[in-house]
Amino acid sequence: MRHRIGLVSVLFFIMLNTTGCASRTVTTTQEPVLDSSLGEEIILIPLHLSGGDVMLETTVFHPRSKGPHPLVIFNHGANGKLPSFHQQPRERPIELVKFFLARGYFVAVPMREGFDKSTGNCFFSCNHAEYALTYSRDIRAVEGFFISQKEANADQVVVIGQSNGGMVALGYATGNPIAKGIINISGGINTERPGCDWQRGMVSAAGVLGAQTKIPSLWMYAQDDLIFPPSVSKPFFESYKKAVQT
Repeated sequence: MRHRIGLVSVLFFIMLNTTGCASRTVTTTQEPVLDSSLGEEIILIPLHLSGGDVMLETTVFHPRSKGPHPLVIFNHGANGKLPSFHQQPRERPIELVKFFLARGYFVAVPMREGFDKSTGNCFFSCNHAEYALTYSRDIRAVEGFFISQKEANADQVVVIGQSNGGMVALGYATGNPIAKGIINISGGINTERPGCDWQRGMVSAAGVLGAQTKIPSLWMYAQDDLIFPPSVSKPFFESYKKAVQT
């Protein structure tokens, strides 16, 4: 019970500090900050595509014990105010990392295609389901890499996504994912693109993704979320739940 309360507290902390994050990310040109006490390092993981490989900048945090370990993959949000997602800084959810490292987990935090120093580009055409399904391949590439390297145990994988990354996590949950479950923290995609009804698009996508989902998910949204308030998150969740149960 203590571990469960601790995890909820950490996830709640992340939610409070990332809700409405579309305008909070700050760019930097400084050298990467690496915390050796957390076993932190940055590696590049190949994502094999028909048009050529994309290299995913991935921050990893190693437990002190020898692997393979349970694996947590954390998926970042997106700062839509930036001229390019390549200007979005590397994600470092330190409180979450500390929680899972203390319990023997290996933690991976990839920057998806087109973000920060990951190569390639990220596109959103107001089709939420298509976006979630397309970029869920990044998660699969990361988990596959660490399982093949004997760093991660394929039977103990959890995927966590926040905001834009929460939507991608829902895409990952379709089909036959390796993970036993996902955690969606304020997941969704909003946009100022003219002619894009993103709220209706989220609800529609939830039905598409939910109908293909085989693993459980935990959803967390704030009552005072400025981007995904209850008027958005509740219909989104209900659409997903209905599709899962059908």
